[in-house]
Amino acid sequence: MDFASRRNLVLAVVALFTGAVTGVTVTRHWLRSAKRVAARTDPAALATIDGRVMTAAGSPLGGATVVLGWDVDADQRAGERVPVATVRARPDGAFHIAKVPPGRYRLRAHAPEHADGRLRIEVHPGEALTTSVRLAHAETLKGQVVDHKGQPIPGARVLVWSLADPAERPRETTSDDAGRFVLGGLTRGLHRLIAEAPGFGSVEQGPIEVPAAAPVLRMQTEGHSITGVVTAGGVPVGGARVVIGGENLTPSRETQTRADGRFLFGGLGAGGYVLRAVRGGEVSRPSLEVMLDHSGDRPPVVKLQLAQGWMISGRVVDDEGRPLPSAEVRVEALPGDDPLPEIVRPDSHGNWRAGPLPAGEYRLTPRQPGFVARRPAQLMLGSSVVGGDRLQVLELVRGADIFGQVADRKGAAVAGATVRCLVPGSEDLSVIADRLPLAAEAAALPSGSGHALGRTRSTSTDTGGRFQLSDMLPGRVFVEVDRAGSVPYRSGELSLLPGQRLELPPIVLRDGVRVTGQVLDDTGAPVEGARVAIRAAPGAVERTPGVVALTDGGGRFATEALDGRHELAVSAAGMQSDTRTIQVAPSAPPDVTIRLVRADAVLEGSVRDGLGRPLARARVLAWPAPLGPDDPGDRRAPLASTVTDGGGHFRLTRLPRGAISVEVNHGDYPLVARSAEVGQSGAPALTIDVPVPGRIEGEVREKVTGAVISTYRIEARGPDGRTAGATRRNGSGFVLPRLLPGRWTLSVRAPGYGPTEQTVDVPMATTLGETSVRDLRVELVSN
Repeated sequence: MDFASRRNLVLAVVALFTGAVTGVTVTRHWLRSAKRVAARTDPAALATIDGRVMTAAGSPLGGATVVLGWDVDADQRAGERVPVATVRARPDGAFHIAKVPPGRYRLRAHAPEHADGRLRIEVHPGEALTTSVRLAHAETLKGQVVDHKGQPIPGARVLVWSLADPAERPRETTSDDAGRFVLGGLTRGLHRLIAEAPGFGSVEQGPIEVPAAAPVLRMQTEGHSITGVVTAGGVPVGGARVVIGGENLTPSRETQTRADGRFLFGGLGAGGYVLRAVRGGEVSRPSLEVMLDHSGDRPPVVKLQLAQGWMISGRVVDDEGRPLPSAEVRVEALPGDDPLPEIVRPDSHGNWRAGPLPAGEYRLTPRQPGFVARRPAQLMLGSSVVGGDRLQVLELVRGADIFGQVADRKGAAVAGATVRCLVPGSEDLSVIADRLPLAAEAAALPSGSGHALGRTRSTSTDTGGRFQLSDMLPGRVFVEVDRAGSVPYRSGELSLLPGQRLELPPIVLRDGVRVTGQVLDDTGAPVEGARVAIRAAPGAVERTPGVVALTDGGGRFATEALDGRHELAVSAAGMQSDTRTIQVAPSAPPDVTIRLVRADAVLEGSVRDGLGRPLARARVLAWPAPLGPDDPGDRRAPLASTVTDGGGHFRLTRLPRGAISVEVNHGDYPLVARSAEVGQSGAPALTIDVPVPGRIEGEVREKVTGAVISTYRIEARGPDGRTAGATRRNGSGFVLPRLLPGRWTLSVRAPGYGPTEQTVDVPMATTLGETSVRDLRVELVSN
């Protein structure tokens, strides 16, 4: 039985076993005629709710939390899962919620050692509603998850639904090393259980009457095991910590070696696994991937050799330099996805320490709800340490939110439209970093749920055409809206501030003409992931922003455009770009075929610093050149990348012939980009000079009195248009490190003072890390 059928079965059971909500009384006292009104902002239409939270015996339950939210089953605001109000009951159990717009709601009360109490209410304009909620004593359900042979399965996800209210989110827990689980806070009555373990599938059981005897959830497949030994200098090591992870094991599990150095992991599902051992300051390299399947073949014994490891330390701060002790830092090995990331939490001062780690390249990513990482840090650990011996300061900025509504030309709400927010030059979709939900659980989640990495977000409009993009990285962005049958919409450039909630004007989608086609290479094979940009042809009236589509696995693309003459530009990694003009008309929707020539050019060169010295271990990337002054180029993925050797030399292969952009990225130097022509016979090697970065040290003071201003925010924009953030020092001081030499514009804001801008010419430093502009004074005028 699939999850959709199981869901329908749950609803059928609800129809049999549920009736009116018990333990709840509702009375209304009308203040005025209760006509339904649409205006949610009219003060006269707002209502109040007074209530009391009690135990099942009728005693007041002080301190209970009461949450009022929209009824997502009955209201068009189905996407608005943010609570309308959250209050805490007084000692006598009473609570009060004011300024409630008319509509249908769900009221939920919860308190320790009690099951949640829920009821649905309908609020009319201007009324005063009185209600009460009784919370029953909480029940606990204990059970076990096992494989087909009865062996325990650790780390299985177990979810339980109350059949009295199946629309509520399920309670969730994870089985321990013995496969046992405990779920508390349950009400008496019928429930349904679902257990899921990667590599095993899922199993469902119920209806179950709670309280109940411990249920055993038995998977249909057998579990696997992995054995191994940990040594140091060829001698078995006892007491070492062994961690195992993989695509089917999140979070990772760990165990300890016995006195003979051996270890065992049981209850594993089919899939690939990687292991690592740690003891004191020693660490092993990750093992090769161990594959488990249902063939019955036993995997080989895993051998892990300990060696001296490396440590990393640093701080996590917000955009004002304050420590964030509740954040977490994810340390991942590069390249690719690390199946064994190390996750550490800072102390009360924001300081953290990770390791020991084997030599290699790592990415450091801080995370905290409501914040976004300004940029991940990358460093190299090894015999020649790059960055590992320095304090790694990771900055999280308060995320910004964008919300709005989409309609068609007749004013009707547009549901299911895709809304994306991107930075200029970025077309990549976001990556969900959290675990994926069960199918039954995912059906209850709103669009756009989950966390995303990077600066791109994507969501869909709800039944009312509304959307919300949360936790956006502050800076310059634009919004795209796309729906089949309509011309994609692109906003103008928006500037987001930390913590800002930006409401966009209503977005209207226009009907368009379907444009389809296929992109092939010079052998006739389809090209997947090709970028097809459609814009008004030169000389034509520009009536809509450019439209961008990506080809699928068959090389095909489809989008909409307004009728008229358009220019179609096609580019793909490893291919030469192509541009042609097409005519779009409703009577003859165009279907075009484009053939791209493969790229086989090579670019060699060297990188030097501003003093003429070779720059080793710099990352060199080749990007498509911009198609025009308003096109930043395709930034989804580089055409090629490499790292300079000890003499600063590099070689990029499989490049398209013609113009490209070459970018040099080194952690201690400014980012530098140069244009180059590739494929010309006899062309000399490319030499790229990376200037020694400049550095500004300064302070912010009041202009008239010269008094120190300690609370302020600085954003600096460089000669290449890139921005940089300042590092705060004690008092009014600040530091802007690793700056591209040239003219910088400093924008300074402080509470109670008018904003100011100041331009500074930043010269190249004579030595790496030296301050090239000292004692800069920025003066603000009070409002």
